[in-house]
Amino acid sequence: VACRTGDEDSGMTGISLLLLEKGMPGIRVRKMKTQFDSTHGTTFINLEDVKVPVRNLIGQEGLGFLYIVHNFNHERFVIASAASRA
Repeated sequence: VACRTGDEDSGMTGISLLLLEKGMPGIRVRKMKTQFDSTHGTTFINLEDVKVPVRNLIGQEGLGFLYIVHNFNHERFVIASAASRA
């Protein structure tokens, strides 16, 4: 989960990535009914007062946005490569 760990003025350096486990107190997961396709696992996740241990921080605090953007570059390259081969 990407969440704000810095203050409101910290901008992109205030976003961190956390690993949440399904069984943590405060996490409720339920399957969503869809109109068309029931083969996919579309779910609704409700987070309420979830306490996340420090060990579940992914990478360094405040660098979550940079981790996400770095992955976007790879995805864009793969999509562009696939599109140009058609």
